[in-house]
Amino acid sequence: MMTQGRRSGIIPDVQNTPIGFPKLWTTAGYLLLCGAALFVGRIVYEETLLTWINGPQMVGFAMMHGGVPFILIAGVIGLLGGLLWLIASLVLLFRRKFRIPLMDWVPFILLPFFAVLLFIPYETWEELTVLIAGPGSHGGEFMVEAAAHGKQRFFMHLLHKGYDINYEAGGGETALSGGCG
Repeated sequence: MMTQGRRSGIIPDVQNTPIGFPKLWTTAGYLLLCGAALFVGRIVYEETLLTWINGPQMVGFAMMHGGVPFILIAGVIGLLGGLLWLIASLVLLFRRKFRIPLMDWVPFILLPFFAVLLFIPYETWEELTVLIAGPGSHGGEFMVEAAAHGKQRFFMHLLHKGYDINYEAGGGETALSGGCG
């Protein structure tokens, strides 16, 4: 027998659950997401397009010497702060039982995605870019590097593209000598 004064069951619990995080919290999540996107976007740009245009390089060299400290600072704060924001948000979700609108899920999805992108090795980005865009004017340098680091599949791809095994990179190293050393 149900009484009118009794409030139990699923429907009243859902109706009393707050919808979404406070606006300031959500705004902070999006700002941190923007900082993380700047940082990761710059790293991926450096590992793909900049490598394709300028040839093999040290990752981070262009960022540190290219006058982009704002992106570095904003990115580190954005990525680390964003991941802390994400953890705190998950704790709030489970403790307070928030219901979140669809737009509030964007930082929850993209922040971990950006963090994962940073764990993809430079060599993978380099090889993927060359496979998609072609070796460009630095195919010989990519070939020397592939031979020196034992990347046989990448080396064979460049060899089949017609790059010379005796191409001499800086310092007199060739793909043939790099593969032997």
